[in-house]
Amino acid sequence: MEFLKKLFNSQEEKLPEEKVVKKILPEKIGTLDNSIGEIDSCPYCKKKLNPIPTRKKTCPFCEETMYSRTRPADRKKVLVTEKQKDEIEAQWTKFYEIQEENNLMQDSEFVSAEKELTKQFGGKPSLNDIKWRVYNKNIIEYASKREWGLYRNNKLNMAFLLQKGGKLRQALSTMFEVIYLDINGANNIGNMYSAKEMEEYNIKEFDPKTAFFAPGVIRPIRDLIDELSLSENETKELFTSTNKKMKPVKDMPIPEGNAWGKLFKELNIKKANAEKIEEFDAEDIDAVIKEIKDASKSKNNDTLNSIIYKFRDKYKTKKIIVPNADKIKELIKTLLNSKESIKSLGVSIMLFYIKRDKKLFSSLAEDYIEQNKKHFEKCPEDHTLGELGKIEPEWVKSLIPIMIKSLNNAPEWNTRRFIAFNLGNIGSKHPELVKGIIPILIDYLKNSLEITKRKPTKIEAHGIIVEINLSSERMLGVDQTQWLKDAYIDTLGMIAKGDKSLIEPYKKIFEKIVKKDESEYSRKKSQKVLDILR
Repeated sequence: MEFLKKLFNSQEEKLPEEKVVKKILPEKIGTLDNSIGEIDSCPYCKKKLNPIPTRKKTCPFCEETMYSRTRPADRKKVLVTEKQKDEIEAQWTKFYEIQEENNLMQDSEFVSAEKELTKQFGGKPSLNDIKWRVYNKNIIEYASKREWGLYRNNKLNMAFLLQKGGKLRQALSTMFEVIYLDINGANNIGNMYSAKEMEEYNIKEFDPKTAFFAPGVIRPIRDLIDELSLSENETKELFTSTNKKMKPVKDMPIPEGNAWGKLFKELNIKKANAEKIEEFDAEDIDAVIKEIKDASKSKNNDTLNSIIYKFRDKYKTKKIIVPNADKIKELIKTLLNSKESIKSLGVSIMLFYIKRDKKLFSSLAEDYIEQNKKHFEKCPEDHTLGELGKIEPEWVKSLIPIMIKSLNNAPEWNTRRFIAFNLGNIGSKHPELVKGIIPILIDYLKNSLEITKRKPTKIEAHGIIVEINLSSERMLGVDQTQWLKDAYIDTLGMIAKGDKSLIEPYKKIFEKIVKKDESEYSRKKSQKVLDILR
């Protein structure tokens, strides 16, 4: 589960590499081999090398091809043979499996499932058995609460687990359930609304207006169809038969036949784009820029998206970006100055390169923030600013007081929610800059319903007077009081990652939420904060 990876990875970054591995792998560290490869010698002839190669290279003595790899057991760079290269890749696979297990078993749901299955099986269950038990329980729970977005995400987890276990046809069938929910626009409704209220507020369990095709689902579907060697008719039959049996409600807005037509068209578009992407060399930056401009003019966002990510991925393992830095900057500026759908790709690729080399690409961040300053007080929730502030607080320091001021008096509750996430992101690395918001967030956790109803209350933070003035109206078919509460718990958790001591005085509040709060999500989120404090 991605939120667990993010939760624990942030803590690991503070530790020396060897301690990181030991923290992640506890007693299982001994199962990884730290003797593979040579530190400074050829793995074939054992002769010393100077300088030590940092990539694939032919040995000057024996002329064998060697590779530079990092051992997961101790994170040391070593030189390896072709066979050892495969062994290290297998070790990394094992490492990530152990890491995943370690992270998942911090979650009370998985701990409980493990205990149940151990008693049932009479022995320790596999991680996949534990995950399947949790996913099955979640499916029942989400369906009963009409939380179809969460139901959809859980189904996707099940599909990937089936695929990992080699049950390819079942995996594809489950992926078809997921994409059918996406085509119909699954929403999280909950049981708080009567049929009359749903009609009055135009709240829908499924709304095709919000339909989307996620690349992370379409791509695996296409791969599974190819791997199973299914014909078009066989694929259509599996899709329609699956969703006739498995659709969550009887009358879905878009029937299976119509949904198949939409999916089939999308699969063909993706296939054509994939073939096009294979044709160009992402190392040739001038060719990439031309392709991106052509895709932008033709408004083919799918191709554009694929080109950009292929281009970006070429630099994941590159040590040196300098030769192409100016061209990359110009490319990003072009994307940032484009229409909104393309601008978001520019933001994504900008963050990628800034994280790779903060100094080299700092001008991009500074220009982006300067542009945002012009309208920041009216629109202070841009999530990119939190990401940039986490990387370098000086970039956003002047904006933090405005965020704090807007945190509780911005007219839209969702704006306040995003501002909280921004401040939390900054606080996860630089807690001293945002510690003034802690009393505001804590006050809301203690008195959320009261604050929603009461007249504006003035609170001082960082020398700024802010007013808490929340309306109780229902917006977007959700409970704004609850959503803000959950967001503020998340934000306090992020600050705790930066400095536990700032949040520890409020530990009892989270313990109370875990024990007594009506919302399952608030209980789970509070438990995550307590886990960090431990």
